[in-house]
Amino acid sequence: MTPEELQERTLAFALSVYRFVRPLLRDPTTRHVAQQLFRASTSLAANYRAACLARSPREWVAKIGIVREESDETQFWLSFAGRSEMCPGGQNELAELTDESGQLARIFAAAYRTSRTRSARPQPCNPK
Repeated sequence: MTPEELQERTLAFALSVYRFVRPLLRDPTTRHVAQQLFRASTSLAANYRAACLARSPREWVAKIGIVREESDETQFWLSFAGRSEMCPGGQNELAELTDESGQLARIFAAAYRTSRTRSARPQPCNPK
C-alpha cells in the first residue's frame, strides 16, 4: 500500500467514524465518548498526513509514534462504546469500525517498530 493509499484509507476511516458518532453527539450521555472517538480518528488521519511530510527520519519516527498512539486511542473509544452498549442498533457498523481500527493500529505499530529499528542503526561513513 502506498503512502497516498494509506492517507486515503485513514481519511475514509475518519469519515466513517464521523457518520457513526453523529447521532451520539445529540445525546448528552453519549456526547463525551462520541467526541473523543471523533477526535482520535481524525487525529490519526491528520497526523499520518503530517508524518508523510517529515523532513528527517527522526521526525518520521516521532510523528508515526503519534499516529500509533492515536490509533490505539481510537481502538479504546470504540471498545468503550461497544462495551457500554451506547449504540445497540449500530453493532454491525461498530464491528466494521473496530476491525478497520485494529488493522490500522497494526499497520502503524509495525511502521513505528520498523522505523525505530532502522533509525537506531549506525549510519555508514561516507568517505570523501
